[in-house]
Amino acid sequence: MVVTRNTYLKTISPLTSWKSHGNQYRENLRDIHAATSDPQEKPATIANHETYHLAYPAETAPKNDTPTQLITGADGGVCLDSTSGSPAIVTLDYNRSVEGIPTFEVLTAEGDTSVFEITYGETYGALSNYMGAFRFQRLNLSSPGVLTLRNVGVRPTTDNTAVTQLPGSFRSDHLKLNAIWETGARTVQMTEIHKDSTPDFWNVTSEGASVDSLAPQVLGSATAAQLLNYNVEFKVKPVIGGFGFTVLSDTLNSGIYISCDIANGLISAHKGSTTFDEKLAESALPSTLAVGLGTWHTVHAVVAVTDITVSIDGIPAMKLSQTSRFFGSFGLGASFGHQAIFRDLFVSTPTGDKVYSNSLTDNSFLPDFFMGTNPAAVVVDGSRRDRIAYAGDLDIAARSALTSTHNLESILGSLDLLGSYQATPGFFIPTAKIQQQPLANGLDVNITGLIGYSFNLVTAVAAMFMHTGDVAFATTWAPKVQKLFEWADSQTLENGLPKRETLSCNKPCLGDNTCKENKNCFPNIDCHLRTTVRQRNNADLAGDL
Repeated sequence: MVVTRNTYLKTISPLTSWKSHGNQYRENLRDIHAATSDPQEKPATIANHETYHLAYPAETAPKNDTPTQLITGADGGVCLDSTSGSPAIVTLDYNRSVEGIPTFEVLTAEGDTSVFEITYGETYGALSNYMGAFRFQRLNLSSPGVLTLRNVGVRPTTDNTAVTQLPGSFRSDHLKLNAIWETGARTVQMTEIHKDSTPDFWNVTSEGASVDSLAPQVLGSATAAQLLNYNVEFKVKPVIGGFGFTVLSDTLNSGIYISCDIANGLISAHKGSTTFDEKLAESALPSTLAVGLGTWHTVHAVVAVTDITVSIDGIPAMKLSQTSRFFGSFGLGASFGHQAIFRDLFVSTPTGDKVYSNSLTDNSFLPDFFMGTNPAAVVVDGSRRDRIAYAGDLDIAARSALTSTHNLESILGSLDLLGSYQATPGFFIPTAKIQQQPLANGLDVNITGLIGYSFNLVTAVAAMFMHTGDVAFATTWAPKVQKLFEWADSQTLENGLPKRETLSCNKPCLGDNTCKENKNCFPNIDCHLRTTVRQRNNADLAGDL
């Protein structure tokens, strides 16, 4: 039996810990310095409470270095024996960050092997959290049994070519500079996602869609993202723990998350996408509600901007008034440790007009929620970040890739996707999930965030053209770039400085309720403008600002 589990997507667990692209770079650099230079003897079978370190240096890929092959965490078998009364634990150290779908084969299973856990971490101390890329893998058999595994490893979803064999190279007589370059190349390599390499989020059968410890992924349409008042109805069979769903969500799945904990008789609301986010309300499920695990129930939620009411099988279960979210999309999921099966999702306007409907009994709905595979090769913001396309990150990664991996396919895939997210005024939406085709038409909206990322996208385009000299590529992008620059020109004063309201977090073009974010992004610009004014000692200019 071969078992695989998707552990590199952001929503695999609400415990996911995310750090910056720069932190991934530093972690890779540390892995290079910590690499073993002398191979050690590898045991045929790894027993309980051992930490097994791979022998090859971190800057050198193993022999099986293609995306379709397996990076093994142990050459021999792994035997977990917990019959003595203590958990059987084995920790594997891959000696560098790896990325992909963990897999293993079960050779034998004796006794009770029902409580078997696998956790991953970029550091040994982080093994309690699920991560994106990971270096350490811990196998834990807690129930009294014996489990023997082989081919414990990772099927990579990114290219695993050795850094020394990439198209671009750098070598000097300074070892640290060499290590820095190799680390950068490896970091870029791990952000380049192959076409059709991300697996489906959910397991869908004729009974319904099974969800296990996954934060809700919301409907991805532009209409859904702007919903204010709507009704959500679905059928659910809680299998373990309970179920959850999100309403009023932004495009990164952060909204008002409703968790129904059947096992503990509680229902709670959170600002975000998991029960680990800020709790807005919690109450016991009504005593009159006969809800249990393993049986089907009908859930109905009414969303009216700030007010949300939830009923289960026709019995009111929660009434919430909040001011954290005012508009947005919807999605279904399950809190960490919970599992549920969903079917018959129907969303409507207050007057009963259909917004969305699907039986959830076949895979046809997955692309609607960006839960299918990625139709094109892309560059994401980092192997342990949101794992979506970011215009700002692409600007940095693309130029680095052109001198190392030379993965033009991934760069072009991201440019095509992000370039399709141009708003009517001319600026771009800064992010896009990779599980979708480029939009056929631009977005008829006047709102975005991270306005500087629009210009990052243009510089990435310029770098690509300067590298390839592709006239057809430049011809395709010229109208988009011109539209952005014309909008930017309309936002400047006669002296060439940006209008102050353009940098204001209250301006619609910087909107989507991200005041805090924009204050963080633009204080340096605002400070620079004020410094310029003081240096010129121009009272009229100060008045304009």
